[in-house]
Amino acid sequence: MKKLSQKAYQEISEWVHRNARPLDLALWQYHFENGSKDAVLSALIDYQNSDGGFGNTIDPDNWNPNSTPYNAQIVIKMLRQIEFTDITHPIYQGIFHYLENTEHKAEYGWLFTIPSKDDYPHGCWWDFNAKENTYQNIGTTANLSGFILR
Repeated sequence: MKKLSQKAYQEISEWVHRNARPLDLALWQYHFENGSKDAVLSALIDYQNSDGGFGNTIDPDNWNPNSTPYNAQIVIKMLRQIEFTDITHPIYQGIFHYLENTEHKAEYGWLFTIPSKDDYPHGCWWDFNAKENTYQNIGTTANLSGFILR
């Protein structure tokens, strides 16, 4: 396997420290600079809404401030990456509350995209389309169900 040179690593690290959002910097520091889980958790709180879900550009390609099931999936993945498993923590409790109470679900599962996404800047792949959502919901619902069962 080819390894990154120390010089290349240093250049990347300087770029991340100069340009990253606080959350991304906390994740970089956790993975590469002995950063703490608490720093990541502290940064995540800024993206959590009062309903327990996540919005507010947790996904930089989606500026919708509203909570979405897919955004919860993003946060769950981040929590797994830092091996944070305390389900009594307010972040996890908020996720459970949001998933149980969100209006963004149907009889077949949680929605991949939500209608309000079209009201905010977003990548074209985030356009709300009810027909395509039915297919895309499968992956979101499977991931979130797996999280709950785990």
